[in-house]
Amino acid sequence: MWKGCSPPAIRRDYWDAMCDKWATEDFRHRSKIAAENQTKMPEATLYTIGSISFGRQRRKMEKDKGGPVSYKELFEHTHRRKNTGDFVSQKTKEMMETYAEQMVDRHGGDSTQHPEFDAMAWLAATGQPKKGRVFGFGSGLDAGRVISSS
Repeated sequence: MWKGCSPPAIRRDYWDAMCDKWATEDFRHRSKIAAENQTKMPEATLYTIGSISFGRQRRKMEKDKGGPVSYKELFEHTHRRKNTGDFVSQKTKEMMETYAEQMVDRHGGDSTQHPEFDAMAWLAATGQPKKGRVFGFGSGLDAGRVISSS
């Protein structure tokens, strides 16, 4: 039905190839599973920056701040509601509270002495990776590089 009706920014042959892919049983099956999974855990996809990537958001925050932004600052900025400051889900709130507790347990009560990011504290707060992904890292961040550096 959509073949031949490509958006202006996409070449027609590319669009038609995508339509062919989307029409396959395998793709439709995977899409159905993904949609079901999103309804089971809607908080897994909640963040407040829309389609802006974490990298682009970090650069914007660093420009506004005039210096580096920690991953914790970035995560909190992207997972708090702009109008209320509340976390987007109870899971996110509990995870950040646990991360803060882990940082105190591991590095003491003086937050000025804490490292910018502690991968082991993050893992203790979020749980072990599932399917190679760490909560809060999305699919665009290299969790393996950060976690293996600890």
